[in-house]
Amino acid sequence: METIGNTWLYLAFFGLVTIMLIIDFLGTKYVCKIGYRRSVIIAQALSVMGLCMIPILPKLMESKLLALEIAMIFCGLGGGLIEVLI
Repeated sequence: METIGNTWLYLAFFGLVTIMLIIDFLGTKYVCKIGYRRSVIIAQALSVMGLCMIPILPKLMESKLLALEIAMIFCGLGGGLIEVLI
């Protein structure tokens, strides 16, 4: 059981890093279109949403792992944009 949990943890981390890298590549293209200030606000909002979802979603959803994955996707989106912008 320990090995299965570690495998999922590694996959979740890989997914988060992958999302951040994709946002890094795509973010530079769209930042110029929507503006720097709006992009920073969106990035901060996505990060806060993800952090707020971490304790809330597992209580609301049946699958705890899926809930954490969704929260980490939002954190990854915000973190990727912050990395591009700042």
